[in-house]
Amino acid sequence: MQPIATLERRFGHLSGADLLHPVIAGQVAGRVALSSSFGAESAVLLHMAAGIDPDVPVVFLDTGKLFPETHAYFEDLVVRLGLTDVRVRRPSLPELRGADPDGTLHQRDHDACCHLRKTAPLARAM
Repeated sequence: MQPIATLERRFGHLSGADLLHPVIAGQVAGRVALSSSFGAESAVLLHMAAGIDPDVPVVFLDTGKLFPETHAYFEDLVVRLGLTDVRVRRPSLPELRGADPDGTLHQRDHDACCHLRKTAPLARAM
């Protein structure tokens, strides 16, 4: 990893959109992956990334609590943008059965639910 000052000199003048190309090309920090909720706000970044390299890995967390419309939008964006390396990550079934057998953990302990359904799967993905 390059020192912050070196990165600032090389890339500090670039806009976010212009910086995306060297990041995806591995010129900043080596291999990268994007994490996306595939919500409406994510579409812009995904569109820019796909225009640079449709093979860039994209991690999508399926918490098991998403609306059917979210799944449909996800599938539509993957096809429409030509993304070829989308990695869907889900909570561990044994952990779900143990910690949230009735699917209501979010009502009792929001932090534990987020750890189980978001933080832990994302950590495993990285």
